[in-house]
Amino acid sequence: MIMDEYQKASREYLISLLTTIKKTRQAIEKQQIECDIWSRRVKLAEENDKPQLLEEARRRLTEAIEAKQRLADEEQQVLQEFREAQTRYDIEASLPEESVSAEQLLQSLHSITGEPDFLQEQIRSADAEAELQKLKREMEKK
Repeated sequence: MIMDEYQKASREYLISLLTTIKKTRQAIEKQQIECDIWSRRVKLAEENDKPQLLEEARRRLTEAIEAKQRLADEEQQVLQEFREAQTRYDIEASLPEESVSAEQLLQSLHSITGEPDFLQEQIRSADAEAELQKLKREMEKK
């Protein structure tokens, strides 16, 4: 069956929404890394009794948290728009030989764009290792 222009436009619109969702999720992951970084810096400033650094780190942490929340809100709005569009365009009924769902489209998009970035896990691992080394040095001094 050849898709008419309406069906093609509908499908392209849904794919564009899925692309936006994927990019927003990646941005949320990156913003979480920023939150983690500034959270560690707040802790370090507190431990080292650096009030000026503490104030700046708290400000930047608040900004990072707010940015992450804005991205999460945007993701929810786009997800809702996707669900409404999927219902409105009734993609599944217009393509009887294959069923299209949000999860299938997300999986297809994921296969095209590749695996998620695991940078955050690597950063946490490196930070944990650094903290462990720091504790070892402190224990050796005692």
